[in-house]
Amino acid sequence: MSRFKAKITLPNGEIVNCTGKTISDAFANLLAKCTNGLVSQQAVSQSLKEYGDNWFKTYHVPKVKPNTAMQTKLHLEKHIYPYIGDKQLNQITHDDVQMLYNNMSLLSKSSVNKVRIVLNQIFKNAVEDGIIATNIIDSKRYVMSKKATKRDALSKEHVQSIIYQLDKLDDDEKLFLGLAIFTGMRRGEIIALMWQDIDLEKRLIHVQHAVTYNMNRPVIGNPKSAAGIRFISINAHLLSILTSTQERTGFVVKNRKDESIPLTETGFKRLWERISSKINLYGATPHVFRHTYASLMEPYTDAKTLQSVMGHADISTTLNRYTHPILDNITALGKIDIFET
Repeated sequence: MSRFKAKITLPNGEIVNCTGKTISDAFANLLAKCTNGLVSQQAVSQSLKEYGDNWFKTYHVPKVKPNTAMQTKLHLEKHIYPYIGDKQLNQITHDDVQMLYNNMSLLSKSSVNKVRIVLNQIFKNAVEDGIIATNIIDSKRYVMSKKATKRDALSKEHVQSIIYQLDKLDDDEKLFLGLAIFTGMRRGEIIALMWQDIDLEKRLIHVQHAVTYNMNRPVIGNPKSAAGIRFISINAHLLSILTSTQERTGFVVKNRKDESIPLTETGFKRLWERISSKINLYGATPHVFRHTYASLMEPYTDAKTLQSVMGHADISTTLNRYTHPILDNITALGKIDIFET
């Protein structure tokens, strides 16, 4: 039985085909296909930026931490919008996405993957809204950056040099840097730390909170994951710094303008600038000190303990970054004769 075909070219260049037993059926099917959401006219006039901004404000911001929202906004405005933001959603091709990834080739694999996650969320929502038929971000064809995130730790000699210079710092500066060096805590965890979280007698710090920022305003919340709530031991160097502090109430690292709240983001930047101007940090950031602490602790503990101290949710994070003692232990097992009598 012969069938009749009907075809239409939409203003965006998309061609829609339909068939029917009669010419009337073919055109009726074509009309239905163009109006039932499979091909949305909304897509003709809506750019990725227009849709992405609405997704960000309506769906993303309410469910994530302020710091995460700020990072997402940075990915959108710095990486995504400049390359494909003006394109209509249904006109973005696999080539467009690959070119976006190519333009990020100098960035780390982790950074590119974060951009991919943001794009994937936007396109997934657009499919649900009937604006596009498929989510092309899910394709397996893309070639992503394989450049590993650089996490260089300071040498032991550089750390010792910094420790020798700690007395050049004011109390709040010394407290922040001392906590960074001797505990490996995250920046937000140090800023949220209160004296009531410290037990000097038992020489333990109870990490329970972390600060993120919303337009410079500090927001106290939970650590990065449930594993972030943990205990960290206080060594002799840090104990000396903590016990020499006269006022032990409120936040450990004081906000000079308002001690009732944690450091603002601007306040932290000024604190770090003061520290950097007084002693040589060898280019280190708070995160580098965290990585350095873990690297220096690595030979003296097992992976599970190190995972707990660092607050890693998944032990694979610990193993992937700090594997040397594990390999040494595995090698040592081969030298043991468990069958010896």
